Amino acid sequence: MFGKRVRMLCKGISVVAVCLACAGVSVIGGSALAQTAEEAVAALRRGEQALRSLDYNLAVSELNTAVAGEKLEPHNRAVALLNRGLSRQNLQDAAGSIKDYSEAIQIGTLPVAARAIAHFNRGLAHNTVGQTTLALDDLSTAIKINGAFSQAYNSRGTLMRMLGRHQSAIRDYQLAIKYRYPQPHLAHYGAALAHISLRQINDAKRELNLAIKTRPGFKLARDKMSEIGGTVEIDKTSVIEVAAADPTITNGINRTSDVETTITPAAAQRVPVGSFLVQLMAQNNRQAVDRMWGKISARHSSVLDGMEPIIQKADLGSRVVYRLRMGPFSDRTSADRLCRRLKKRGQDCFTTTAK
Repeated sequence: MFGKRVRMLCKGISVVAVCLACAGVSVIGGSALAQTAEEAVAALRRGEQALRSLDYNLAVSELNTAVAGEKLEPHNRAVALLNRGLSRQNLQDAAGSIKDYSEAIQIGTLPVAARAIAHFNRGLAHNTVGQTTLALDDLSTAIKINGAFSQAYNSRGTLMRMLGRHQSAIRDYQLAIKYRYPQPHLAHYGAALAHISLRQINDAKRELNLAIKTRPGFKLARDKMSEIGGTVEIDKTSVIEVAAADPTITNGINRTSDVETTITPAAAQRVPVGSFLVQLMAQNNRQAVDRMWGKISARHSSVLDGMEPIIQKADLGSRVVYRLRMGPFSDRTSADRLCRRLKKRGQDCFTTTAK
């Protein structure tokens, strides 16, 4: 994935960016034509709620209403366009999302953080349709706006590596790690691949060991280490993960990719209140949950293909437990379907609602 991601140099993916309204950008303001400013504001609010609930089609419909009548004041119009762009991106409408992000940016009222996210998301969309130069420009602009934007560094590093600019890729991966990229094992792995291309095998081994140290069950890194004749220096677990994806570039849904490095969302995944989750287990020990996830993901890889777990800490008063869950899903039917498939394979589970 320079997310489903450099498939214009690749195909692949991770969930696309961030709901700007949900990320702190003020929202006020909605598939018919809004006749008054109040109607437009109400449609914008409904669109935001639909986006929070992961109902992207409804979000687009409501935001169409908000935008069509041109009743919103400039800032709220920019927010509506950003949220519609994100909804379209999640529906894999890259061209539509690019248009929305571009208009939102051009309005010129976005706060600094929202502007960086808009450029980042548009960069992913440009990459999806093969506009590599534009993707690179947008990622660089996002970094210029927010110099600590770890996801943008990692994504640009991936794109640089796919373009053969390996030294630049390594620098970007290092900066992604410096600024606390949420999945540092992928940044170390991407850096290792760049070092291998430069025939810097010792450096590649060092990065692979760091990737494995960060995520002991990272099978891709272990396999690559074996391929280049290295030795894993640490081994904290006997569980080897079956491989979510190599990092790639795309906008969309978590699933396995055939590319070797990924571009992820503009912000960490949020679990919207009211969305549906499938709970697989709960333990009072976080490490035990991590180990069990390795086993479960390996045993049911055909069902959980590329999905990332959600591990939630719950304080029950007398004790703390860690719940292993999958999702989120916008409707109970989808969650129940996954649970039924897992039960047929002998895995206990049940559907629950995010609070």
